[in-house]
Amino acid sequence: DYAALGKQAAAQSVFASNILFYKQAGYFDVYGFFKPLLHTWSLSVEEQFYIFFPFAMFLFWKFGRKYLWALLALSALISFGLCLYTMDRNVDRAFYMLPFRGWELLIGALLAAWKRPLNLPPAVYEAVSAAGLAAILYASVFYTKGTLFPGWNALPPCLGAAAIIWANMHRQTMIGRLLSLRPVVFLGLVSYSWYLWHWPLISFTRYASVIEFSPPVAAACVLGSLTLAILSYRYIETPFRRKTLLPAQRSVYVSALCSLIALALIGGGMIQANGLPFRFNEKVNRYASGADDTNPHRKDCDKTKPQKIRDGKVCQTNLEEGGKPNFILWGDSLADAAAPLFYALSEKYGRNGYIATHHGCPPILDYKRKSWGRFDCHEFNQTVYDFIADKKIKTVFLVASWGSWLTYAAELKDDMDWVEPEGGRHENMGASALQRMADDLHARDVKVYVLIDFPVLSLDPSRTLALYELFGKDKQSLLISRDAYLETRKAQIDPFLKKAKSMVFLDPVDSYCDKQYCKLEDKDGYSLYYNSGHVSAHGAMMMADLFRPYFRRGF
Repeated sequence: DYAALGKQAAAQSVFASNILFYKQAGYFDVYGFFKPLLHTWSLSVEEQFYIFFPFAMFLFWKFGRKYLWALLALSALISFGLCLYTMDRNVDRAFYMLPFRGWELLIGALLAAWKRPLNLPPAVYEAVSAAGLAAILYASVFYTKGTLFPGWNALPPCLGAAAIIWANMHRQTMIGRLLSLRPVVFLGLVSYSWYLWHWPLISFTRYASVIEFSPPVAAACVLGSLTLAILSYRYIETPFRRKTLLPAQRSVYVSALCSLIALALIGGGMIQANGLPFRFNEKVNRYASGADDTNPHRKDCDKTKPQKIRDGKVCQTNLEEGGKPNFILWGDSLADAAAPLFYALSEKYGRNGYIATHHGCPPILDYKRKSWGRFDCHEFNQTVYDFIADKKIKTVFLVASWGSWLTYAAELKDDMDWVEPEGGRHENMGASALQRMADDLHARDVKVYVLIDFPVLSLDPSRTLALYELFGKDKQSLLISRDAYLETRKAQIDPFLKKAKSMVFLDPVDSYCDKQYCKLEDKDGYSLYYNSGHVSAHGAMMMADLFRPYFRRGF
């Protein structure tokens, strides 16, 4: 995490932290509060805008001065259109990248370029100003972390701000007078410093996990960051603006350049030193290493393109010595997490099989969910299913987050020829579709093994274990009870298990839990999870006894 912080600092030194965070975004990204400089993405977007905008203005002024406002408006509309188009394909790209956020800054340019005084009744300006404030308050109150953003949802706060500014450009409204009150103006003056301080304070407080991030703690972070903002505004920002510090223009540029170079070098050093692991003892580092203890073949084997599958280019567990593949591991990110066990057992017993995983896509035919971009789960799963038939594979291991996929109603293709499974209806169409697929495989003499969900946690295990060890806190409080795990399964999966046919279910409860608690670490002190919902490579090996009989006797 410290090495990652160095990468964030180095990226911000060249105004590119938004690009870094975009590349890191996605299914396997860590929690935002693990990134103390996450808030600098917006600064990078602004800085990039301020670099490119003068060149655009030069061209507009030189070749289309008469149409300046129209050209700015057209640029904003194009950027907004690209934003809407990208939202449906890659939300992270639409969020982080300048071409899709530039329209928000261009609204400000449109206001600055507005030259037409209007003689409208005062009530019009009052109404526009009040509507602007209402739009901002609406976004503040009703938007949640589940609200898709930017896209259409970015319009209320942006147009609301523009409405207030536009109305008060012509005459001061009641809202304008409210926003001109000294306490409000003061908050505006320190708001930039407040923005810079607020996230690192929240991030480190939540990261340390020493105290619960309760509402009072959150309030303390808000007030603490405001205090720091006032101090930095008074002793850093104001002296620079008033030129009592570095009064000469050249000295400002030289100092800024030296600061950026120093930031880049320090960040680069943190990366090269791998986050200075010598700061901690071996046990802390062992726990922390769990965050990177993932399937080493994920980059090459997860999310395989359907055409590659059709061409037979599917990852194998023991290509060199295992002979002809005769089983397949098929599933979502939980299957990818379990894959190291399949590689290890294949090598030990001289077996070979295929790995076909796609995060966010349960191994259910006709499931049409688009997962992280334009990739369609239906096409992937159908291609894997056809591949099984083509290669005459007789053993299929299905691993997925069944607690999610079989609890909530699945989206199935509209043209699906859906038939009730023999023996009665399941809880939803996703469960029924899985049953139908298992029946079809069983009819072709294919053995279908389904791994029941392993325990899912409400914390980030590797980091939390490391921090608890570092601060001497009792790790026993982190454990979940065996009964609680089984109770969760009873609500999520048991209804399906009671009706399911044509499948053999593999239960990992004894792999991870003793009679009282479910474990977080193995006997050597390695975390069994790399995040709250996925087992680490060490964690996958805990299921060795569960799968060993199949590899020992062959498929």
